[in-house]
Parts: sequence; structure tokens; C-alpha cells
Amino acid sequence: MHDSQHAFLPMLHRWRAPSRPDRQPYNTLPQVFVELDAPEVSQNLVHAQIYSWNEHYARDLLANYGFGLGIAKPVLSALARRLLVAQVFLHSDHSARVALKLSGDGRLSASLLANPDTDGVLAAAQKKLAKTMGRAGLQALTFASRPGPVGSSFHAGGTVPMHKAPTTGQSDKLGRPFGLSRVHLVDASVFPSIPATTITFSVMANAHRIGSEAT
Repeated sequence: MHDSQHAFLPMLHRWRAPSRPDRQPYNTLPQVFVELDAPEVSQNLVHAQIYSWNEHYARDLLANYGFGLGIAKPVLSALARRLLVAQVFLHSDHSARVALKLSGDGRLSASLLANPDTDGVLAAAQKKLAKTMGRAGLQALTFASRPGPVGSSFHAGGTVPMHKAPTTGQSDKLGRPFGLSRVHLVDASVFPSIPATTITFSVMANAHRIGSEAT
């Protein structure tokens, strides 16, 4: 299974907000998408989703940094109101994979296949993003970056990738696993790779194509 590994990069905004973000309606959806096209970092796009304030930030700061730094809760709460978080995603070419094997009892066993490129590409991507976001009035806290566990990005698939001439473990352009003619896979499992960008519309478009061509 291919994955798009990710990390959380906290940033502080340097501008004065017209009102406190914790005293007005808000949501926890990303506010901005940033696509990093930097061949010196990766030949593929690096995707970042920028999240504004939510009530989890203050609790997280206190739990992970407050006691070690000796910072009082009111200070961290005030700091959290200036906090934005970028969730940075990598292409599956730079991410770990998960090997899935059917055990004798019928269950799938999983093992991690690490990618030696992950740490270096992720660090370079965050450094590039931090410099860019600095021009927008944001101070990236790269020392506080936190990688996400493999499989936690929700961008995963490629377990039965499409191929022009499929063999065992692959599918054809209609999403039919090798050896089957009446079963069609229409989700991300047929993607040859997983991009860093969001995959929902790509999955929907491919599913629509398979449905149209298979009828």
C-alpha cells in the first residue's frame, strides 16, 4: 500500500488580528491550499494545507511544550491564538509503504517498508515552505515540526495498481484485478502512485471513467 506521508508545521502570524479567533464562529477545515513546485526538493508537487485556530491548539501546546519550557498556561493560550498549522504532504515516491500479507487465519498482516528519502525530502520541503510563508507574515516553527505516523494522512492506495498489461497484484484500466472479469475496483487502490495533493476528485473522476467505459 502506497502512502502520502505528512508532517505538521506550526507557524505564528506576525500581524495583529482584528478580533480574537476563539471568540467568533470558526471551523476546523483547512483555509488555504499551497502547492510547492520545487524540483530541487522533489520532482513531484508537495502539498500543504493551512489550518487556522481551533480549540485543540492551546491544549496541544501545553501538553507538549508547556511543562518542558516552563511557560504558563495563559501565555500558551495567548500564543495559540496566533498559531496556524501547515499539514505538509509528500508524494508516495518519497513515502514509506505498507506490505500487506494474508495470514493463514484469513487476516491481513502489515509490515512497514521505510523510505530512505522521507526525512530529507520532508525537511527540505518544510524549509522551503517556511521561507515562502515568511513573506506572508508567518514565522514557521520548524523546530516544533511533528511527523505523522504512516497511514495517518488518509491519502493511501495503490494496492492493486492499474497497468496496461496487468499481472498478479495489478489491475487493468477498468480496475479489474488480474484474473477477474466482473469485479471492478474504483477507489484509490488502483492508482499506480499516490500524489501529495488531495485525491478525492481524482478518485471520483477515475471511478466515473471506469463506470462509463465498463458499461
